[in-house]
Amino acid sequence: EALSQIMARDPHPNVIMMTAVADREVARQALNMGAFDYVLKPFDLASIEASIVACLSHSEYQKQPWWKRWTRR
Repeated sequence: EALSQIMARDPHPNVIMMTAVADREVARQALNMGAFDYVLKPFDLASIEASIVACLSHSEYQKQPWWKRWTRR
């Protein structure tokens, strides 16, 4: 429900969901709704950092014009 409300305000947010609920269907739904990642508690800081770095890198990539994305190697 929180993700639905976030998506209603901004259709392209960078959201990493954190939860103690290990439910694959809930994780799948969150990712299908637009969450970048779904992290289970307890988590270690290295995994959170990796997820944040990946999310920020993806965000920067998406900001590039399509032609730069196609020619980038």
